Amino acid sequence: MAALVELFTRSYSSSTPVDWEAEAYPAYGDYAVLPILVAFFPALRFLLDRFVFECRY
Repeated sequence: MAALVELFTRSYSSSTPVDWEAEAYPAYGDYAVLPILVAFFPALRFLLDRFVFECRY
């Protein structure tokens, strides 16, 4: 999770250009956001169905 926070808080004003052609295997830290997405989207769907679209199952 710390890597995710560092990703969003670091400065992009460095003078080193980004090599967009470089390839690398994903690290385990790259998948840190997946559990959040797995919980967020079904919860959002439930809340929208229940309160916005008023679907009563």
